Amino acid sequence: MFVPLKGTSWCVGTVKSPKGSVSLFNDKHLGIYKDRVLDNVCPHRGAMLSDGKLTTEKHILCPYHGWEYDMNGSLINIPSCDSVPLWSDVKKYESKELYDFVWTTFDEGGVCPDPPTVPEFHTSGWNFVSGDTVVKGNWLRWIENSCDISHINFVHDFADEKNGQVLNMKITEDTDEHTTCEAQVFPKAASYYTQHMQIPISNVTVTFYYPNVTKIHIKLKEPYEFITYTTVTPVSLNSTLMTWSFGYNMPMGDNFLIRNIFFDQMIKTILEDENILKKIPVNFGNQVSVPVDMLSKKVIKKIVKDTEANSMVFQLR
Repeated sequence: MFVPLKGTSWCVGTVKSPKGSVSLFNDKHLGIYKDRVLDNVCPHRGAMLSDGKLTTEKHILCPYHGWEYDMNGSLINIPSCDSVPLWSDVKKYESKELYDFVWTTFDEGGVCPDPPTVPEFHTSGWNFVSGDTVVKGNWLRWIENSCDISHINFVHDFADEKNGQVLNMKITEDTDEHTTCEAQVFPKAASYYTQHMQIPISNVTVTFYYPNVTKIHIKLKEPYEFITYTTVTPVSLNSTLMTWSFGYNMPMGDNFLIRNIFFDQMIKTILEDENILKKIPVNFGNQVSVPVDMLSKKVIKKIVKDTEANSMVFQLR
């Protein structure tokens, strides 16, 4: 069984529909209703509450027998009975919303900690698009991948596969809360529309916020900058919930076409990574590393150390 790290916030999806659901940590089923997070299993016969209807009062009707719950998880009506039994409510988790993400904590009675912020997303001229998807691959593999600068030249088409060097790589900050690494790479236009943004060498800054958030800041030709802000949450040993925002500061402003282009590009990038990560053997042990792996090695080592102390089972073996 997965025991989430205490005092941390976990992203469980995005505010993209009136209701949604996700199964995490191999055994925890959640219903997401905008910014509300509830246990998704009806205590009567185990049906998934998120499959039921929402009433005009925003109450949840269980799809199996019509039991009615309010948004605090309280059972308020059973159509076939005149009374409501004790111990029949479902748990409500404290949650917060940030960048269209829904965050929660699994500490008993705990307050959801503030998730890491991206100052640029609060700055004039910056915009972002967000999404979430369940991907194949262990969650630590996805963290390792997000901290791996050298893979972009060969997996994605926005870096030069003919020059895979990573220059001037160094850890610039390393605290209990986050680790930051700076480096330079050789970019390449992913399409005709991005050729005017290119420069010979691009600065990349990767900040990992423990235990599950990565911010990647890429600078191209002035004034073009891009930021990916991603979270990963374990679903099972070999599947992961990825939630993401892609930030941009286009000088021509923001519009529907630009948002769609960046949304599609982010989905394409995630699928390219997934095609590699889903085929890595679960028990592969990272026998060989090189200096350019310094960030991913440091991050994974700290996460595994912390999670082992909390009976975490979704580890790299």
